[in-house]
Amino acid sequence: MRVLELSDEDAAAAYAGKLFARWGSYVIKAESPDRAAPSAAEDLYVNGGKRRVAADYRTAEGRALLGRLAATCDILLTDASVSDIREFEILALGGDRGPRVRTTITPFGLTGPYARFPATEATLLALGGYTFLMGDPGREPLTMPGHYAAYQAATIAYVASLAAAMHTAGAPGLPPTTIDVSVLECLVGLHQFTDTRWLANQEIRGRHGNRFDSSAGTMLSCQDGWFGFSLTQPFWMPFALMLGRPDLVEGHVFSTNAGRLERRGEFETFVVDVLSGRRKHEIFTEGQETWRVAIGYMATLADCLADQYLEARKFWRPVECKKAPPRGPRCAPQVRRSASPARISRPSTLALPSAHTQPRCCLGCPHSPPRPPTAKCAISPLPPARWTECACST
Repeated sequence: MRVLELSDEDAAAAYAGKLFARWGSYVIKAESPDRAAPSAAEDLYVNGGKRRVAADYRTAEGRALLGRLAATCDILLTDASVSDIREFEILALGGDRGPRVRTTITPFGLTGPYARFPATEATLLALGGYTFLMGDPGREPLTMPGHYAAYQAATIAYVASLAAAMHTAGAPGLPPTTIDVSVLECLVGLHQFTDTRWLANQEIRGRHGNRFDSSAGTMLSCQDGWFGFSLTQPFWMPFALMLGRPDLVEGHVFSTNAGRLERRGEFETFVVDVLSGRRKHEIFTEGQETWRVAIGYMATLADCLADQYLEARKFWRPVECKKAPPRGPRCAPQVRRSASPARISRPSTLALPSAHTQPRCCLGCPHSPPRPPTAKCAISPLPPARWTECACST
């Protein structure tokens, strides 16, 4: 499957393209020649295994090049602004021979009163109701760093685009499918049970910090960091035994979830008094292996890199590149497929525009995804192509 990713960002469309590239699709990332360069870390994370070409859809030459590219692809992905999508007719690239699936990921979708409004991760999380729920009661709301909203929307766009491509492949007479993904709608739709609690019980969730509002669980400090637990009733007896207080299993105010919630502050102080002198991994190991209590600890990046579970599952994998240092960088797949494990590749360099630039990258490089059949690659009547090289080329 061939995918044209049209974006000057390294967020929503880039992450959707990453998912296609990781699982075997031939992904071409088209970027404006004057776009700001991504950081090395972000480039590695979202652009590994893709071919790259410089082409500006705002110019006639760029649109012509992108049109020829689109005519060879099955799916078009873009997170360009709605104004640009409309003005430069991005969804029409390739004409009648264009991609059968054309997917847009925009802050508010292609239609509606907000369609042309600009947005950031912070404003989308606020409008989606997430900021309202994060933080301590009575204090300033909090937001999340990074590209949480973009990546969530990209995952939905990937699944929808793949399903549409499979559907249209079995019915060649169907017109092209346009998939309109709104980041805001994705966020609102991922609210877990927040909206259903209101619809069913007229209950409005609010900020409650690290505390769970339905059970006595939270994050508490210990000798070298923080540990967290969630005490639904089935976990109470083993947790009380772990604390060395079998007398609390029954007949005490802490013996029921209602009692622990009613006297939450006193209960948390009691737990800290018992466990604060112990190390977080010790608490986690005893709680899980001995008592089978749902308990964890706040892991640092160093903790994650050294975690024995992730090591046993071979979660961290070396980048497939001759120039990669022996101990890194390392990336990780989020899902596993027995028949064809995911490959972790470095991103290729960007092909600079010229009169003879043709969008093909990493030709013959053993560290990039396999080249599709020649009949699917050829873009004529272009002159001989200038190829981009991946980072492992010599």
